[in-house]
Amino acid sequence: MELDELQSRLEHMRRLKSLEESSKTSNPSYFDMDREELIRFVEFLLKTQDDLKKSLEAADERIAGLLKQNEQMTKAQNELLSQNASLQKSLNALTEEIRLSRKVTYGAKSRKQRSSKASGHDGRGRDETRDDFDGGGASASEVNIPVEESDSPAPSGSECRAYRKGMKYRTMKAARAILHKSDSRQLPAGSVIIRRYTKFYSLEERLEFVQHDVEILVYKTPDGKIRSGYFPMGEDDVRQSEASPVPGTHAAANFFSHEIMHAFQLFTPLYRGLRRFRNESLNISDGTLSNWFSRGAEFLRCMIPYLKDIALEKDAIVNCDETWCRVRKFDTYSKKYIWCLVNKCSKVVIFVYDDGSRARRVLRSIIEDREIKALQSDGYNVYTFIDKEFEDVTHLCCMAHARSKFVDAQEIGKDERAGFFVKQIGRLYDLEKQYRFLDLSAEEIRRRRQSPETIEIVTQIRMELSRLLSSGDSPMGELMQKALRYMNTFWTQLFAYREDGRYSIDNNIAERHIRPLTVGRKNSLFFGSGKSAEVATVYHTFIGTCQMLGISALKYFRMFFSAIAEGRRDYENLLPQTIGIINNR
Repeated sequence: MELDELQSRLEHMRRLKSLEESSKTSNPSYFDMDREELIRFVEFLLKTQDDLKKSLEAADERIAGLLKQNEQMTKAQNELLSQNASLQKSLNALTEEIRLSRKVTYGAKSRKQRSSKASGHDGRGRDETRDDFDGGGASASEVNIPVEESDSPAPSGSECRAYRKGMKYRTMKAARAILHKSDSRQLPAGSVIIRRYTKFYSLEERLEFVQHDVEILVYKTPDGKIRSGYFPMGEDDVRQSEASPVPGTHAAANFFSHEIMHAFQLFTPLYRGLRRFRNESLNISDGTLSNWFSRGAEFLRCMIPYLKDIALEKDAIVNCDETWCRVRKFDTYSKKYIWCLVNKCSKVVIFVYDDGSRARRVLRSIIEDREIKALQSDGYNVYTFIDKEFEDVTHLCCMAHARSKFVDAQEIGKDERAGFFVKQIGRLYDLEKQYRFLDLSAEEIRRRRQSPETIEIVTQIRMELSRLLSSGDSPMGELMQKALRYMNTFWTQLFAYREDGRYSIDNNIAERHIRPLTVGRKNSLFFGSGKSAEVATVYHTFIGTCQMLGISALKYFRMFFSAIAEGRRDYENLLPQTIGIINNR
């Protein structure tokens, strides 16, 4: 039934009803009708009433259908809005992940705040600005950054480098210097020399691979036996001691140590090292060189138990971290993990590769039953077993990790609320720098960490953290949520330890040692096999320990492998701490 017809019939019914209820002064028109006319009129009215009733029922059904349809559309709209919000959240999370991936892959690893000048005049990075450029807009001359002019004079050298007050400049100096003297006989006749002095002239690198062959004499003794042997001449005694190969290789200690540094400290790929050999007319296979590295690692591995005794001594405070690497098995690549243990006080670094596992058993095998005082980590869940199985070990979390999460939320997630936490944690770092600069005792550091200034900073961080977690503030990105959850979950481990002056807020020590392993190869360290990964951890153990001790790893490897070539096996006396480099620096 059409809407117009329905409205017309409703209007007729309203009129009939008004006529029935209204009082009439005159006789109705049907008074003059006869019986048959009245019957027809009544039948007409009854039929009209039935039609109107059916029309009303149909209208009610239609209205109910429209209401149901409207309810369904409202529900669908709410679902679409919810889906849109979910998609927008996923989009924001993916955008943050892409920005974070770009920063980790192509940007600097440091989480220090940088001014807008370092990232561009509009606050965006160079890569981001380049990616957004579509070829139009301003010309090249219009995008130049104007240089601010100032009438103030340029600061003097002493003002620019006030931070170097009291420090000595490290001038250029080679291990070996050759003095080229002047021939005074070439002076003009009658000249008098006023003084003599030396002047830095040039630097020269001499690289030459020398192959040492020995002449073997096959001889017959008077009793008729045939023997063979090498009998050094007097002039070859010194050269022979220097050229003695590391057992199991044909490489002398000097050459072997240089190749270790190229492969494991400078991260030179094996094929590049072989290319360098060919340029110097040395033919050697990659398998031979790999076998030499494995043989050298066997000698170094014998000293790791002694390093663990030093690093995990009673009441030691150690740092632990892990990172992933790619390991090839046949033609497939697997994601494996390398662990790093650091004792800052004892200056020992130990890398561990246990079949690439990241499980709890690896950490348990590292700590064993040692009675350490505390272990600082990034909060990875395998460290939580320390709280359950090692009741006497204090579990400390990393403040640097907490700060870096807020830095990512601010710079990548574009959430300005994260700047508050970055600023407040930076104030704590400034206080810690003062303690180290003043060389305060542990007791004095503990007292200052309980000062009203420090308590005020920590209280402000706690209040803002609670507000953001409990209030219905504006939506926040995934990076900001992770940062808040991390700080809230590990609040006690982050701040309770500050009561002890021995515990440092700068506790990402293990991460700083393990971070170079993730440089290059798109932020992943690649190993040809699990065996090569294990070999690498052995060499990185001693390279990291030498860095902590402030000695040359190259010099240490030279001394160590020279001692091995001479037949020494007293490993407890061949550690970087005991071999004699520190006293002879």
